[in-house]
Amino acid sequence: MSTATVARPRSRPAAGRWLLGGLAVVFGVATLLEGGNVLWGGPDARAEAGNVVPFVLMFNFGAGFAYVAGGLATLLGRGWRSGWREGSRYRRCSSSRRSGFTCSRAVPMRRGR
Repeated sequence: MSTATVARPRSRPAAGRWLLGGLAVVFGVATLLEGGNVLWGGPDARAEAGNVVPFVLMFNFGAGFAYVAGGLATLLGRGWRSGWREGSRYRRCSSSRRSGFTCSRAVPMRRGR
């Protein structure tokens, strides 16, 4: 008779998680500071930045918040998938030329019927 062993799930080492999370937070803060300085720093800051595309500058400034949020989530060991997977179990979305983009509520199937 053989005994089965259950393997424990591997997790990212704490040092690597802290390094990646810290780098993401630092990069996000730097993005927010520099982008905010060019956006609201006045004409001198815009002249110093050179030729910039305003939409790209605003998008990068907004992405700075996502970098900080992602870095903090990494530092705390939080995942992003759980809420999406749970919600997608009940809602199905599709796109077609005839009906456009539609979402419908899917009813979970019961086993045994």
